[in-house]
Amino acid sequence: MSNRFVKIGSLILSVIVCASLLAPLISPHPITFRAQPFDGPSRSHPLGTDDVGQDVLGNLLYGGRT
Repeated sequence: MSNRFVKIGSLILSVIVCASLLAPLISPHPITFRAQPFDGPSRSHPLGTDDVGQDVLGNLLYGGRT
């Protein structure tokens, strides 16, 4: 752990793992929630929605579990 890049990489990996494990608490909507397709970022959808109306933040968080 003396290398600076190892510390930074470990920190980033830890954040991704924690966010994926806490996805049900962090995600504003369930993974099956549908909204207006291609809706831009807003308070209810921080990263917007995709072409079928799913929340992009929720997809990223639950996708990290895979």
